[in-house]
Amino acid sequence: MALRKPAGKIPRNAKLAYNGLIFKVYQWKQKQFDGSYRKWEAIKRPDTALVIPEYRGKIALGIQSEPRAKSSINLLGGRVEEGESALSAAKRELLEESGLSSSDFKLLAVLEPSAKIEHKVYIFAARNCRKTSGQKLDAGERISLIYVDFPRFLRFAKNFSPLEAYYFYKMMESKKGLRMLEGSILGLPSL
Repeated sequence: MALRKPAGKIPRNAKLAYNGLIFKVYQWKQKQFDGSYRKWEAIKRPDTALVIPEYRGKIALGIQSEPRAKSSINLLGGRVEEGESALSAAKRELLEESGLSSSDFKLLAVLEPSAKIEHKVYIFAARNCRKTSGQKLDAGERISLIYVDFPRFLRFAKNFSPLEAYYFYKMMESKKGLRMLEGSILGLPSL
């Protein structure tokens, strides 16, 4: 039996069942293997752009607090707005959350965390960052910045929020993942 590349997670005949602030729920009738039909659903949400920025030889991380959530150590980044590219979102989020900017971005990974959610996570390295402004945070976020060397960054990864820890470790699954990450962030040659 040949494997087919799956079609999009949400078929064209799906109907919008719920339109929330972040999530949209789609439903459709799906033909089953026995010929019967059953209602299926999937969620669509805006993509996410995360950034691992290098500033003066250190990596910037955020200790982030939001209403109704514990503080957690996070990569910088956030939602890709409608009509915005992942790279533009990464640059915007980096500037808003840290006041840092860079013209040296490298895409490290594109992840699709769930089979039932149409959502991509883009992870970028941003090298040679410079401080160009203060933070411009949303009303519902507080972010304190910390700057760590690469070994400490790896130790902090286990303390990322659960979802970001998943993204980080998923990105590192390949044999060359660690060296590629270090090379991309600190400008070292890749293996």
